[in-house]
Amino acid sequence: LVMTKGLTKSVKLLGYISEDTKHELITRCRCLAMPSRNEGFGLVYLEAMRLGRPCLVSMEDAGREVVNPPEAGLAVDVNNTANLVAKICRLLASGSEWEEWSRAARSRYECSYTRNHFQDRLYGVLEQTR
Repeated sequence: LVMTKGLTKSVKLLGYISEDTKHELITRCRCLAMPSRNEGFGLVYLEAMRLGRPCLVSMEDAGREVVNPPEAGLAVDVNNTANLVAKICRLLASGSEWEEWSRAARSRYECSYTRNHFQDRLYGVLEQTR
């Protein structure tokens, strides 16, 4: 698809990469665009948000719960190509909107998804089962 659309200079499909390389790539990017169908929780959203990167998620999966559009990014109907392109362009654009998403993404991660938050939720559930 990348070759048939003439995108080989713009899109790179890397295959397997190390955790260090993934961290470096997320650090260098402006956003994480992963609007898929039936995605589970999606830890990669949290990895991006931890670094202040807004995310593009699908309206059809659990990414909405993590990103909480429009707080830390945007949601899109993956079947609407024109809207998908428009929202990716918004997330790539510089300016106050991107700055707010970046701040909110980092804040949402820090307020809800750190190791301590997970541990507290897990302990709470375990206590209820006693």
